[in-house]
Amino acid sequence: MIHLTRGIDLVVDADGRLQQSPAQAAALGARPLSLWVTLAGGVDRHSGLVVNVSDISRTFEAALAEDVRPGDTWELLCWARNVLQEHFGDFQVVRIKAVLSDMVSVSLINGAKPMVHITTKYEIAASH
Repeated sequence: MIHLTRGIDLVVDADGRLQQSPAQAAALGARPLSLWVTLAGGVDRHSGLVVNVSDISRTFEAALAEDVRPGDTWELLCWARNVLQEHFGDFQVVRIKAVLSDMVSVSLINGAKPMVHITTKYEIAASH
């Protein structure tokens, strides 16, 4: 089984809607976030690919055509997992990581017992 990871850049606008326009995030008063999704599966004998990574981006682009407003990070991760499972049913969704800022990320790790990892970086300065 081969794992494939793809990053998708999104923004959450002032109304709480997810959009796929990170270049305009500051102008929209939106905050950027990145989703990193990892799928696992076998190699297609015809194409030689696990999955076409462009299909992952197009899947999220189509899903964002609806009014998507996740209330919190958990809802965002569950929404992303459901989108992937609906479109890539033959593949296992291994991990979805939401990078909320340079300092904070939250991951949903799928399995028999799903886990959530919260990572926070700290900057510590010392003076002598």
